[in-house]
Amino acid sequence: MSKKPPEPQKEKRLRIPKAKVDTAQYGRTGLRRHGGIISEDFQSELSGRTGAENMREMADSNPIVGACMNAVDFFFMQTNFPITPAVKDDPVAEDAAEFLRGALDDMEHSWQRVLSEYLTAAKFGYSISEKVLKVRGGESRDPTRRSRYTDGRIGLRKFALRNQCTITRWIFPEDVTRARMDWDVTGVDADRPVGFEQTTLQGTFRVPLARCGHFRMREDLDNPEGRSLLRNCWMPHQMLMVLYEVEAASHNRLGLGVPIMEVPLEVLENPTSSIASTLSDELSAFQFNERSSMLTPTQEQNGVKTGYGQLRFERPQGALADINTTIVRWETRIAMNMLANWVMLGADGAGTSRAAHTDKTSMFGRGLTFLADVFTSTFNRDVVAP
Repeated sequence: MSKKPPEPQKEKRLRIPKAKVDTAQYGRTGLRRHGGIISEDFQSELSGRTGAENMREMADSNPIVGACMNAVDFFFMQTNFPITPAVKDDPVAEDAAEFLRGALDDMEHSWQRVLSEYLTAAKFGYSISEKVLKVRGGESRDPTRRSRYTDGRIGLRKFALRNQCTITRWIFPEDVTRARMDWDVTGVDADRPVGFEQTTLQGTFRVPLARCGHFRMREDLDNPEGRSLLRNCWMPHQMLMVLYEVEAASHNRLGLGVPIMEVPLEVLENPTSSIASTLSDELSAFQFNERSSMLTPTQEQNGVKTGYGQLRFERPQGALADINTTIVRWETRIAMNMLANWVMLGADGAGTSRAAHTDKTSMFGRGLTFLADVFTSTFNRDVVAP
């Protein structure tokens, strides 16, 4: 008789007692907000819509800020973002990766435009691009169906940037409940916005963040407005705007000289006479240009001297302070804040070394790598994962 094979032994499982887990959240981030308006910056002119306008003005008017932003844009736009399957040698993952490549290549605008809109986050601290979908229905006049594919699948029509200067307030979960909006806010953190309100010339719109790619340079306190890379450039920018005007005025007076004209003493002593104030305004505003002219009183009338002297120009005695050195110092501070102080090498007239140039450009390259990592992680979270 054959022996029965031994029965397989059952695997012994450890009995882990069920523990009660407290999943409640007791504290808050402490983000300073009221009525959907963020006021985290201690300078009120750099918060909210006003802050976005000031950042835009600084980036568009300051030459050093503009040079640094152009360097970021031009170098970042050359970055390659490959799309790889989540699981190697997996047909499902490879098919998903191929579908994403086709969806991005089938949009109304180019991939470079997506990157350019993302880079506005460096200026404003954040950028929001709404995901607009379409049905891939081949050649069609309807933009919601126009595609190079005819498989009927849902594709990406475009990423539509929402101008940061038009965002008036953020919508938080309690706002949705109070206004009885049909947005699903189940399980959403109370300190995390679920949408925003945008005011344009065409009207006011409420946009849920679930339909958007929300890119932020920094996420301190989960602030939806992030933190602009230009934040620490604000004070040097203010100083430079004053110094530029002082430099222009000083060069104008050094080349032209200070206009001087002698007037009778009784004209200066008469408080009701408008002659002195009129002449003073004329002399202060006088400049050599295509419209330079000035009316002055005659020095002699009917053989009698009037007491008025001839208009003359005299250069101020002594040399003015070297304003250019101060300007270069503040411009260098801005470039340092952007990790792009290599743009100022040689600006002070002094030479520099190859090693210093290599170190500074290497640091700038690491900063661009950080921007690429932020873009990749946010894009995967807000666009690929859903």
